[in-house]
Amino acid sequence: MNFQFSPPAGGFNFQKKEKGFTLIELLIVVSILAILITLGYQSFTGSQKKARDAQRKSDLRQIQKALELYQQDQPTPQYPDATTWADLETELETNDYMKEVPADPLPSAGNWPAYSYNRDSDSLKYTLYACLENLNDPSRDDVDGGANDRCVDKGVSLTITEP
Repeated sequence: MNFQFSPPAGGFNFQKKEKGFTLIELLIVVSILAILITLGYQSFTGSQKKARDAQRKSDLRQIQKALELYQQDQPTPQYPDATTWADLETELETNDYMKEVPADPLPSAGNWPAYSYNRDSDSLKYTLYACLENLNDPSRDDVDGGANDRCVDKGVSLTITEP
């Protein structure tokens, strides 16, 4: 018997086909994902801080408008004689200047200072305070010697004085 062997048309392929990924390939992919997640998280938290600061500024402008309405409706022009924020809330809400006085968007459980209101002794001037999280906010007060030092360890302060 005479056997003739002829190779297949494509030739022999003696290399073993490996399926899956090597350890180095997996480590590289995991490292890249970790870097992307870290960058995304930092960007996300920065955006959240800026959004909360924008809400704070908007809240103070709304309260400012309500205080101006209050002052115009008084027989002798004056701002509310509120010694606490709760007193101011009560005064503005019960007299229908605001349906609900806004609160700081950061939960108080985080030990973040709430908004603050002070009326001057002549009753024709007031000051509203809020703490901002974005240390580079262009509307921030000068922390060193600023009027509202309660924000120094939390962020920077925003002060609105009227008039």
